[in-house]
Amino acid sequence: MANFWISWAAGYPISDSQSGFRLYPAPLLQRLRVPVDRSRCFVFESEVLIEAARLGWRSLAVPIRAIYHEDARPSHYRATADTLRIIRMVAWKLIRRGSYPQGLYRSLTLPRE
Repeated sequence: MANFWISWAAGYPISDSQSGFRLYPAPLLQRLRVPVDRSRCFVFESEVLIEAARLGWRSLAVPIRAIYHEDARPSHYRATADTLRIIRMVAWKLIRRGSYPQGLYRSLTLPRE
């Protein structure tokens, strides 16, 4: 479900919007204006995708092998609070762009990379 909403707000199809494993080009990071705050930590990934797309940058999905160790620490993701923060951020981005119908169209019709 997150892929649909993040793709719409970004304006292109994104296959794994919630992956925290990303590399960002330095020129992009220098131009981004995304708040960094511990209370927004899980919002950051989604907001970077949306704001990068607004600046003309797209993400490229590269398959990797996920390895989960038995003794790994549990996730710090708080299902209700963090999901609501992401929803609020995406909704605000879409509202500010007049619901961004072009983004919805592109996210549904462009081929996935």
